[in-house]
Amino acid sequence: MNFSGILGFVFCTAVFIFAILDSKSGTDVFLDKHAILIVIGGTLAASVFSYPVSQLWNITKAILIRVTGKTSDSNQKLIQEIVSLSKGLQNQSDFLIQNVKKIRSPFLREAVALTIEGTISINEVIQF
Repeated sequence: MNFSGILGFVFCTAVFIFAILDSKSGTDVFLDKHAILIVIGGTLAASVFSYPVSQLWNITKAILIRVTGKTSDSNQKLIQEIVSLSKGLQNQSDFLIQNVKKIRSPFLREAVALTIEGTISINEVIQF
């Protein structure tokens, strides 16, 4: 978790505690089942209305992976793939053209394909 995440969590907790302590009717107002149902149900309904179910499922899986701490080594594999592509490009000028279909990451494959086609210049790729 980065610093802004920790700061956000502390701020959220402080606001919640202040609201409970400042409440005249006690803590029961924060644990009302109807209010919880309206908030969670409304959020889910708005999400399903706004996004495709497949995308929501992917987001749910990503959140569960982050919450449970079961991170995969996909980032490490992606970094290794980028390094191997750059080494191959240093040795052969047409390395990317020959190996674009072998790139495992769809995002990286699309970026390389767009660079090869000339849709994105190499300077625009380097800027990001």
